[in-house]
Amino acid sequence: MMKVTVTFGQTGVVVPCKDGWTVRDLIQQATQRYRKLLEQGGDFLVRTHHVEYCDGGILDPDDILSDLVEDKDKLDFPDPSQGERVWGCRCESWQPPQSLRGMATSWPLFNGVMVQDLDYALHFWKSYPFKGSFPPMWNPFVLLDFNNLWRTMDDMGKEIPREAPWNAPHAEEWDKMTMLELFESICWTSTVRQFAKLFVNVNVTSEPHEVSALWFLWYVKQCGGTMRIFSTTNGGQERKFLGGSSQISECMAKELGDLVKLQSPVYRIDQSGDMVVVETVDKQTYKAKYVIVATPPGLNLKMHFNPELPPLRNQLIHRVPMGSVIKCMVYYKENFWRKKGYCGSMVIEEEGAPIGLTLDDTKPDGTVPAIMGFILARKCRKLSGLTKEERLRKICEIYSRVLGTEEALHPVHYEEKNWCEEEYSGGCYTAYFPPGIFTQYGKVLREPVGRLYFAGTETATEWSGYMEGAVQAGERAAREVMCALGKIHQSQIWQTEPECPEVPALPFVTTFWERNLPSVGGLLKFIGASTFLSVATAAGLVAYRKGLLPRS
Repeated sequence: MMKVTVTFGQTGVVVPCKDGWTVRDLIQQATQRYRKLLEQGGDFLVRTHHVEYCDGGILDPDDILSDLVEDKDKLDFPDPSQGERVWGCRCESWQPPQSLRGMATSWPLFNGVMVQDLDYALHFWKSYPFKGSFPPMWNPFVLLDFNNLWRTMDDMGKEIPREAPWNAPHAEEWDKMTMLELFESICWTSTVRQFAKLFVNVNVTSEPHEVSALWFLWYVKQCGGTMRIFSTTNGGQERKFLGGSSQISECMAKELGDLVKLQSPVYRIDQSGDMVVVETVDKQTYKAKYVIVATPPGLNLKMHFNPELPPLRNQLIHRVPMGSVIKCMVYYKENFWRKKGYCGSMVIEEEGAPIGLTLDDTKPDGTVPAIMGFILARKCRKLSGLTKEERLRKICEIYSRVLGTEEALHPVHYEEKNWCEEEYSGGCYTAYFPPGIFTQYGKVLREPVGRLYFAGTETATEWSGYMEGAVQAGERAAREVMCALGKIHQSQIWQTEPECPEVPALPFVTTFWERNLPSVGGLLKFIGASTFLSVATAAGLVAYRKGLLPRS
């Protein structure tokens, strides 16, 4: 009988694997044992070491990581049996444990799931290693400020409805405010303000002064909160598809066959007749009873509509730009960072550094060592003017400084994807809402226009901006069409996805101190009030003793 050890924090849970066990059996047993430990008082962060499995038993996965095809003119995939190697760059690689629809959609299609290993990450201002979701803060005032920032953002998010954020009690007030203005009102220290800026850069590839506070707080809330969205372990970057998320597209394309039309961007949608007529740039015409548009809202500007879009929809698509990011994959001869005890995650705050956040992208079996990094927001726009080689040099230099080794200066290969130059994306990861737009136009995001229905990750209410959100939006739009066809009742359009037993989302538990520590402002007010009362009491006592106060 094979035994698999799954480590939770510093504790290893041994799971005996019986013959004929599936991945569901393995994960259920490991999760049950882990939860029993929690019930017994354990306090562990999940740290699962490259567990490799597939439906049918514990097997070695294929060595080839396929790449999600973003080119609009092909759907050809390398053949692992022929020894073809893919230098992956463009797919959405990382998945959170709450990717319920994504996991349910893809589980029958791929070999397994790799859980990201979390040993020591690196925080670079002055480079130091740390464990956990966020780098530790040693200055007590910074610690209070840091804790208050995340607590305040999560508390504000609790007021915002996932399905209708524009109905939040403070919706208009928060929508008129940028995240920069919110940070300036919350944060007392420059250290926390700097990290807060990076938090926005990483999550929505935009700058704090560009995004509405209401929209960003909603975005974080519908991704599970500040801890869930930023964490690797048990968070937004925890898991990867073995074999690549491209397998979903590949298998769907095989099932659909000739129904998938490539190199056929839509430029005109006419619903003036009995059928909706869709025309493409290659002069092809298609007819249907209903049409689902699943592009980012801004790309609707490339399409001509007859009749014209309603005023609010027409203005919406002019007002929601895409984020700016270059995804960079640097490949090395060996994963030298692991020899130093690091997991490959780096949080880099230096203004001159091209990269803000990195993750280890080495294959599960240790082959093809790579570090994936993002050039974000303002830095993306600034560095887009450089050559690919110049960007690589800057990236390797900062990796060398952070990791403290010259090995980082000698990559064996480099791939990058500048999403800003992608004509039919316009940027990445998602469209963002500038101040004042969300409350006025957000409600028409999912609103049908005649026989047109709208999907796309921007229209999701859970993990919007991620592949999970795109799947939710697609399923919802499909059910809207089914309802219009009379195949389902309107009450069936919105459905809650049950938790995937193979990939449970474990709760984040806050400590008593995290919940109750004062903010810097609160502490200073307390100190000020205490000092005033102490001085007033002392002065009163002195005055009383000297007879300056009347005695009864």
